[in-house]
Amino acid sequence: CALGVMFALFERTRSGRGQVVDANMVQGISYLSSFLHSMRQVGLWDLSPARRGCNLLDTGAPFYDCYETKDGQYMSVGAIEPHFFADLLRGLELDPAAVPDQNSLAEWKRMCQMFTDRFLERSRDEWTAVFDQLDA
Repeated sequence: CALGVMFALFERTRSGRGQVVDANMVQGISYLSSFLHSMRQVGLWDLSPARRGCNLLDTGAPFYDCYETKDGQYMSVGAIEPHFFADLLRGLELDPAAVPDQNSLAEWKRMCQMFTDRFLERSRDEWTAVFDQLDA
């Protein structure tokens, strides 16, 4: 939608004429939600109220959550891709060999506890300084 408007404005400045922009939001949301529907179909997303907080993007994954810091503030973590996850471990000074496999759902609680304990060791400003140097 926004990209289509941008191209129409670009065309207007270039040629003096605009363009028709097809911004069908129903199709757009269908495309965006296909990820969740696919995850549900293969058993990787559970919508039942008892399972909230157990899925990839609803704080179930320890690498996609918020953690309290030593000063009572919070750090938000969103390290889904392997290279971001590696940088997260580097910033937390955790040995990758000691951390469970990122995609092992059975180990997420243990990994979450490792991250929780580590984030409580420093203030948010201290963690911000650490992660400003990394792509995590």
